[in-house]
Amino acid sequence: MNVTQTITRKDNLLRDTLRANSIFSGVSGLVLVGGFAPLANFIGVAWAWTLIVLGIGLLAYAFLLRQAARRAVLDAREAMVFIVSDVAWVFVSVVLLVTNWIPFTTEGRWLIVILADLVACFAVLQFVGLRRLARVS
Repeated sequence: MNVTQTITRKDNLLRDTLRANSIFSGVSGLVLVGGFAPLANFIGVAWAWTLIVLGIGLLAYAFLLRQAARRAVLDAREAMVFIVSDVAWVFVSVVLLVTNWIPFTTEGRWLIVILADLVACFAVLQFVGLRRLARVS
C-alpha cells in the first residue's frame, strides 16, 4: 500500500462529512428561500426576508463545502474554517434561544435546537476527520 492510498482512506471521514454538510446546508438553504413566509410564521420570525438572506448564505456555504470536498487534497486550514463556522452557528443559536431576542414559537425553539445539534455533529465529525488527516501527514 502506498502513501496515496493511505491518505485517501484516512481523509474519507472529513471528505464524507463535508459532503453531508454540503447537502444539509443546501437543502436548508432551499427550504428557507422557497418557504420563507410560512416558515417565518411557524418559527415566529417577524421579518420573513431575513430567512431569504439566511437561505442564500446557506446555499453559498453549501457550495464552498462541496468544492472543498471535491478537491484531490483536502486543505486543513479550510476544513478548520468550516469547523469554526459550524461552531459559530451553534453558539449564535444558543445565544438567540437564551436571550429571547427573537420571540420564537415553541416549535421554532425546538427546530433551532434540533438544527444546532445537527450542525454540532457536523463540527465534531469534521474535527475528528481533520485529526485523522493530521496523523497521516
